[in-house]
Amino acid sequence: MSHLFNRLRALPATAAFIALALPTLAPAQEADTAREPGEPYVADVFTDWELRCITGAEEGQAERCEMFQLLLDEQDNPVAVFRVSVPLVDVEDQVAAAVIVTPIETLLTPGIRVRIDESEPVGVPFTLCEETGCLARIPLTEENVAAFQAGGDVFLEIFALARSDLGEIGGVPVALTASLRGFTAAYDALQEQHAAFAALVAEAQAEAAAAAENAESE
Repeated sequence: MSHLFNRLRALPATAAFIALALPTLAPAQEADTAREPGEPYVADVFTDWELRCITGAEEGQAERCEMFQLLLDEQDNPVAVFRVSVPLVDVEDQVAAAVIVTPIETLLTPGIRVRIDESEPVGVPFTLCEETGCLARIPLTEENVAAFQAGGDVFLEIFALARSDLGEIGGVPVALTASLRGFTAAYDALQEQHAAFAALVAEAQAEAAAAAENAESE
């Protein structure tokens, strides 16, 4: 496979590259715009990160939120999405999860190479692909979050599908950068929103359990 990659890289003029581009993203409304329940909107912006939330069923209700950054290529085309959320279910040592979404036309075998500033790159496998793109999920520990908070940029490398003039399939590297400016403030806001939403979910679950218990006793 590495031999194939070398041939594809050496013959860019004769290889048919499949352009990487995300499908049209559903626009998120601004915070002061009238919204329907379930509609995503930008609740706040922290330098290079957006805090996006899902409009609650009732006004003033706690909402599910995530951090969001759109990653562009050198021609300012949207190529990938970097999202950070806090899981509702407790997992040992995990405090958050990062999800990177790339186009369907991504070569999956090499995964994504990720590094913070000058650190050693880490390979992240893809989890699944759906209509909106291919997802790579990264569980984050307190140590991982601290590294993001202390860093300047996250450098990512994905591979675009390419076909040589002989019909061979391989991948051409595409470099992307996610800024960490504003990460700490956005993460603090995310934690605050998550605490309120988790409390709402716990309350709803307790009410449902009580209702089920009462139904059984009747």
